[in-house]
Amino acid sequence: MVMKLASPYIAYNWFSKKPTRDDPTELSVTGKYLTGSVLGIVFYSGITGKIFACIPEIFGKPEPKVANESDPFRGLSVLCRSL
Repeated sequence: MVMKLASPYIAYNWFSKKPTRDDPTELSVTGKYLTGSVLGIVFYSGITGKIFACIPEIFGKPEPKVANESDPFRGLSVLCRSL
């Protein structure tokens, strides 16, 4: 997954539930999350490095000759050129 991180970059979440007579289960959960926008997902072999697929399909492909300033993928490196 390729992301553009956004402040505060890392968010933490804690949840705790104390046991009661009617529900004697104690529960404690913690989470750590990256915050930002997902730009794309690349499926590849960790052994060979071969790229199997990219989502969206245009992710990492060369820019058109006329750059579109509103394109969120503008300026990204070429990851999926071989597809």
